Amino acid sequence: MTKIALPLLAALSLGACTSPGPDEVTVLTTVTETAAAAPQSEPEECANPDARIEDTALFTSSQTVPFHGTDLIGVPTDFSGFLFLFSPDNMRNNFDPCLPLSWAVLHGSNGDAERGPAGTGSSIADVVVFFHYDELITDPAPSEIRSIEDVTRLGDTTVQVIHGHAGRSTAEGVTEIYVVDHVWRDGRLVTEGPDAARYETVAAETVNLTP
Repeated sequence: MTKIALPLLAALSLGACTSPGPDEVTVLTTVTETAAAAPQSEPEECANPDARIEDTALFTSSQTVPFHGTDLIGVPTDFSGFLFLFSPDNMRNNFDPCLPLSWAVLHGSNGDAERGPAGTGSSIADVVVFFHYDELITDPAPSEIRSIEDVTRLGDTTVQVIHGHAGRSTAEGVTEIYVVDHVWRDGRLVTEGPDAARYETVAAETVNLTP
């Protein structure tokens, strides 16, 4: 009986391997259908790929100020009666309407529409302005600082800026350096990094652009 039982068990085992039962077929079919129904993620489209920085509120909300044969752009500020005046020819333009975060660095001076730049050392400043696709980011407002030393893209939503602050007399120039990551997250621009808090304190006390 032992010799008969072993071939019978072997045959049953072979049959189980080569002829899957109905339950096994159903499981395989279910898995296939679930995989086919998985949603496909699509990248966010660039809504206005031909947009230029001149089409943004940085320019459209500002005024042209003639000065010594050239046209400066006068951006409104929260300092009563003053504009931030800069030349488009002296702008570091990294605007990209197809990225969630891009930027431009403005080199300029505070002044007014009648007399132009104030012409004093303390009135000279840099401003880094940020854009979300083709829109100028105004909250938080772009802040003046003595110098934008460098800007580096770390990713589509992260830009690292080295801010140079004149923390003492104007004649001393830059005395403090803040390395700050500016990040577009959850629908807003935030700052990160070990110097972020110190930078935020300075930004809150300086002149802001209000285009």
